[in-house]
Amino acid sequence: MCENSLYPDCLNPEDCESKSSNWVKVTERFKDSATKHHERIIQKMNYLIPSGEHAEQRMSANERMVSSEDVKDVIEFGEAISSRRASDGSIKLIVSGYYKFGKAYLPLHVPLIRQWNENGEEVWIVKTVYNPIEEVWVDNFSRKVCFCGKRRFGGSL
Repeated sequence: MCENSLYPDCLNPEDCESKSSNWVKVTERFKDSATKHHERIIQKMNYLIPSGEHAEQRMSANERMVSSEDVKDVIEFGEAISSRRASDGSIKLIVSGYYKFGKAYLPLHVPLIRQWNENGEEVWIVKTVYNPIEEVWVDNFSRKVCFCGKRRFGGSL
């Protein structure tokens, strides 16, 4: 058990604290950019719900029971919490929100990546969806504090 209250049961608290600090710096640096990208996505409605095997599996009844409408609602009513430029120049954006599951509302993160279609138009692709874990995310699921990944949760993250 770690003595740092933000990282209980963390496998490597010093490493995660450093990574979390970096996450905050990068997120703050690109917060305006993330918000602008998110607003443009909503305005143009230029995003695609995933159709790849991985994304469909993550949304399926076996994993999350998340519908395409749930994903659209999170994109349209959620908040952009992170924006990063990948090494290939593409932009990755994470939108955080909630979807209704039975009588409860559950948190959902929707990572999107900006690509260009054959006409040279910007389009955002939903790469996957996931339910953020309380032990990994704080501040209403908007700040990542543990980067141990699947090892921490026995490979079931």
